[in-house]
Amino acid sequence: MVHCFAGCQVHDVLAAVGLQVGDLFARKDLRSMSPAERSQLRQAAMLPRWRAALDVLVTEASVVLIGANQLGDGQPLEDADLTRLRVAALRIFDAQEVLHAR
Repeated sequence: MVHCFAGCQVHDVLAAVGLQVGDLFARKDLRSMSPAERSQLRQAAMLPRWRAALDVLVTEASVVLIGANQLGDGQPLEDADLTRLRVAALRIFDAQEVLHAR
């Protein structure tokens, strides 16, 4: 439900915004909700994750573009740049998993 792409623990992320894990869950009895209401609640819970994943995609796509431009100009990547490019690829795959989660 909560994912930090920098690797922070869920409890730490929530504490930073003054929340606890229990605050993430609806207090309403889900059994009394219609299937449409439950679906809407699930989608609302996913929106922050989707937004975070899209933010990561924008940032990491920029890193990939910079690396591609440098390589396209015939300039080799330094070790640190190559490492950062690999990290960008991994973060893009992580974001993809978040966006495809149900």
